[in-house]
Amino acid sequence: MSNVVDIRTWKGTDPILRKGDLVIVRDTDDEHILGLGGIVTEVLQRYSEDSEAPGQAATIVIAIPAEEDEWSRFVLPLASVNRRLGLEADALRGYEIDEGCV
Repeated sequence: MSNVVDIRTWKGTDPILRKGDLVIVRDTDDEHILGLGGIVTEVLQRYSEDSEAPGQAATIVIAIPAEEDEWSRFVLPLASVNRRLGLEADALRGYEIDEGCV
């Protein structure tokens, strides 16, 4: 299927954090979720157009897998998470990773 365009190659990485993005919790008072990965399920607040980061998420809701078929939801500020990008994020989204091209 050499004529199929990989959307990851065609579309660049959007700097704006959005619903569906993968994140890792890096800073929070809730120690049991530190270092865990989750998915953004909702953006509650965005920075205004006259800020240093217009349109960027300010407050988000993330879901972290808890037990089988269960997710725990947490409301966090943007500064509490790092966005997961690259091969790890692609693998979590179900993309096939060709190790020979890395």
